[in-house]
Amino acid sequence: MNQSQRIAKAQTIGKDAALRGDDCSENPHVGDDTGRLAAEAFHEEGPAAAAEVIAAYHVAFRQHAPAEHAPTWQQEIEAIGLALPPSVMDEDGAAEQVEEAMKKLNP
Repeated sequence: MNQSQRIAKAQTIGKDAALRGDDCSENPHVGDDTGRLAAEAFHEEGPAAAAEVIAAYHVAFRQHAPAEHAPTWQQEIEAIGLALPPSVMDEDGAAEQVEEAMKKLNP
């Protein structure tokens, strides 16, 4: 899957989660499906690509969810470790690299 496809998939996942009524206000993170897409992007293209995938999910979720159910971008950054699979979390500094790349975006 290329980066454009990962971004489109993350947007669909975000929209579907919002329309399902997922409340991410108390446990904000992009979830396992988007976490796997971000991991793929990280391994193929680096932390900036992973951050783009997460941002695509975040924007789509916020567009379709009630404001009180949608996490802020800062909450997503702080909770990214909950969404990334062990294949990324086990790599030294990988989660931190993704966090730093996320901080450079303002979705």
